[in-house]
Amino acid sequence: MEQAMRTGQQPPQVDVESRVAELIAQYTEEVMAALMPPPEGEVDPLVELRSKELDIKAMDMMRKADEFSERLSFETQREDERQDITREKIDSQEDIALLRAEVNRERINQGTAGRGE
Repeated sequence: MEQAMRTGQQPPQVDVESRVAELIAQYTEEVMAALMPPPEGEVDPLVELRSKELDIKAMDMMRKADEFSERLSFETQREDERQDITREKIDSQEDIALLRAEVNRERINQGTAGRGE
């Protein structure tokens, strides 16, 4: 066939058709081999890659859940501390108000006692 092309002659039609048939059969086998599922025990590379991607996403989700849990715990603790401080301020203000009231009662009692004598 190549000889005929070099000399400028047309290759016989039968040779061309048989060569085309051979190439089609070869390419068909290659395509079918690529499309066939892998044999038992072998993992498809795309499936393996997707599995790794899913593992990475799962680890990322676990990391985010841990971070959220830690942040929530920190915020809860901080809010508890704020409430304690607020309660202490209120208690302190109540104590101050009671002391002032007692001092004012003593002044009133001393003033009344001084007038009554």
